[in-house]
Amino acid sequence: MDWSCTNLVAIGLGESVYVWNAETGDVNLLCSVGGESAAGGIEGDEYICSLKWAEDGSYLAIGLSSGPIQVYDVESETLVRTMSGHLSRVPSLSWSGAILSSGCRTGDIWNSVVRIGQHRVAEMKGHRGEVCGLEWRPEMAGGLSGGGQGVG
Repeated sequence: MDWSCTNLVAIGLGESVYVWNAETGDVNLLCSVGGESAAGGIEGDEYICSLKWAEDGSYLAIGLSSGPIQVYDVESETLVRTMSGHLSRVPSLSWSGAILSSGCRTGDIWNSVVRIGQHRVAEMKGHRGEVCGLEWRPEMAGGLSGGGQGVG
């Protein structure tokens, strides 16, 4: 679950992500990730592990159980991109402008620039367990990547 600066709450329940508008009370299904997983599993194996709004509230990153990360444009309800590479679930995400940091069950932390094809620009290894939380320091958020100007 994550609350955006635009007063929207993203909630991951099993295979689905819902967006609740705190001003109107409306709830909309943004996506479902059921079906065959990227790891070759059967339907029902894939589930939502983490959610994180971009700083401007336009985009939502979704970490999945088989390792990919999906980025959605919430206003248009469209999948902008899928970033593959993690070998296991992605339980933690944090934005800094166009940089999306992701922590994996394997202990790896990646910094990815969501605007470019070869998205992974840094990898940190050394954790012996799952990376359960990540957060950019507030004075750094947006500072490394153009001031929090979103994905597009």
